[in-house]
Amino acid sequence: RLTRLEETVQELIRTVAQLSIKVDTLVDVQKHMLEDLGKLKGDMKEIRYRDKAPAYFGSPSFRRVRAVPDHQVADWLEDAIERGEVTWEERKAVMSADLVVRGILPDGEEAYLLVEISWGIGVEDVRRAVERADILRKVGKRVIPTVAGHWMTEDARAMAESYRVVQITDGYTLWPENPVRS
Repeated sequence: RLTRLEETVQELIRTVAQLSIKVDTLVDVQKHMLEDLGKLKGDMKEIRYRDKAPAYFGSPSFRRVRAVPDHQVADWLEDAIERGEVTWEERKAVMSADLVVRGILPDGEEAYLLVEISWGIGVEDVRRAVERADILRKVGKRVIPTVAGHWMTEDARAMAESYRVVQITDGYTLWPENPVRS
């Protein structure tokens, strides 16, 4: 009996070891699926904001809203490269932005929102919006950095307020006072 019990215990140890490997594999697969799902949700958010730009970005503070086609932004930047106003690396940074939106401010002047879109908005999203908006200003446009997403961290919210970044979370828009910087 003791020998049979020892054999049973050894078999259980092997079975638990195999199950442990399978659970580790499942955990790894689940982690990658969650990362993929987060990316897909972010990508869908970008598509939705682009397709519905007037609905999401339009307000009494920003009227006649239109998404700016990427090729138009590329033309502005390449013209600015030829004039020596921006570098190729700066062009690449702006072209990596999620969206540029055109609209009219209450003073009647045209302005642009440089928008970074994420499912969850963090400090890095705010930093990218500010840096890329600063680059786009070099081509002579009035640009307001903007972040948009489903939710926002408190650190990102504080940073956005200090840099006068427009914040759009779950369809609610918070315009900073005097958002246009020179």
